[in-house]
Amino acid sequence: MKISDFTTASNIRNAINGFLGGNYATTPDPSSVKVKIPPKYTNRVVELVNQLESLDANTDNRAKVIVNERTGTVIIGENVKLHPVAIAHGDLTIEVKFPAPQMEPGAVVQPAAAIDIKDKNVALTKITGSTLSEIVAALNKLGATPRDLIAILQSLKASGSLTADLEII
Repeated sequence: MKISDFTTASNIRNAINGFLGGNYATTPDPSSVKVKIPPKYTNRVVELVNQLESLDANTDNRAKVIVNERTGTVIIGENVKLHPVAIAHGDLTIEVKFPAPQMEPGAVVQPAAAIDIKDKNVALTKITGSTLSEIVAALNKLGATPRDLIAILQSLKASGSLTADLEII
């Protein structure tokens, strides 16, 4: 595999084992899948490999944020999330917090995040999910500059609150 990933390796192993109808594939590490040749393919290895290559397996998409400093472009992948955090940058203050959800025993609830963004002239409160794209959209409404966004993204990554790879080009 090009990028080692436990989830992707497990998904490939499961797809192979499902196709072959047994435990023929194993994942000794996140970058490889080993396959034992089933008896019915003993003299037909090329055919087996051909069939395995055509199997579909879900890949684990790494969360990623790409920032182009020159143009101010920010690209945010769908899996990017934030942990609770508070940021002060210039006249902007940002706080992302997760209230304890009220739920009945056995209920499954996605916690909502309260995102408060304030500057010296404007206050914005939004109850929503905890995605970076929502914070960037709110910052854009406040008129944050591309440099502000880049500085905030770098700080979120450095603090461990940004659960994504940050690539600045």
